[in-house]
Amino acid sequence: MKKSRIQIITVLILLLITGCVKNKEEKDSVDVVNKSKTTIAEELKLPAKYKELLTAEMMKIQSAMQTLLPLLTAGNSDAADLSMQIHNSFILKQSLTKEELKELISLLPKDFVKLDRTFHADAKALADAVNQSDFNTAGRIYGKMISGCINCHSRYASKKFSGLTNSEIKD
Repeated sequence: MKKSRIQIITVLILLLITGCVKNKEEKDSVDVVNKSKTTIAEELKLPAKYKELLTAEMMKIQSAMQTLLPLLTAGNSDAADLSMQIHNSFILKQSLTKEELKELISLLPKDFVKLDRTFHADAKALADAVNQSDFNTAGRIYGKMISGCINCHSRYASKKFSGLTNSEIKD
């Protein structure tokens, strides 16, 4: 019973991930109909240095999230360390001074900051669940993190992720 539950969760998460990852060439082929439906999408407008760091951070998070899935479904405790790396940020906190971090936060929409803080708090909760060998809870938290990715991308990166237009997931 427990094994089949994990398998079902794994399949659902894989489907979510597959839906999130878009082919880079497709980003320019924005569907005009979807574009006209956009009601809450707002592209982030940041200075180049922050945009580059944020992009690099997102790439690290994407890689970590893809690595986490097989670790979680195997009950591997290495998932806790990786989750903590997500929680602590890979690049932004290490690359920016306190003043720059404060400036970046002031440039970002409040809801983006809220989504980001929730995502990183969820990464900490995921690490805690793994450390307690509670992989059922860990799977739910991982799914919540994926939902956070979808919500953020549909709101703030709709040009890059045009397939997510109006794809907000309610908690």
